[in-house]
Amino acid sequence: MNWIAHKTFDRSALGGPATIKRGERLEEIRGVLFQHGRPVCLAASQAAKEHFAPDGDGRGLERGDITRHIAFGPKLSELQKSVIRTDAFFRRFVQDDPETILFSDAFFRASILDLYTICRKLGVKL
Repeated sequence: MNWIAHKTFDRSALGGPATIKRGERLEEIRGVLFQHGRPVCLAASQAAKEHFAPDGDGRGLERGDITRHIAFGPKLSELQKSVIRTDAFFRRFVQDDPETILFSDAFFRASILDLYTICRKLGVKL
């Protein structure tokens, strides 16, 4: 699967130091993201969630911008947390933890339609 950098990555990677700019492409092979044949990070890693997004539909930059805003942007309000915990739609997108809202891999790979539905339900303005 193809991935794209939605936020510049400038840090140590599996294959050594790497600088990957927004818009640059990566390839996922057996759960590892590669750029130009060099391993960067695991597709399920925190680094991948913060910097890269699946781009199989050509909308990876948009997907990454939305997921970054929701997961790593402004702190979720108590009302938003309540919606996430009680609305069945969110079950596949968060880990089952009553204490903390932790977004699952499914959230970071979600369709654009699902991400806009999440934004609407949470009242998130992009």
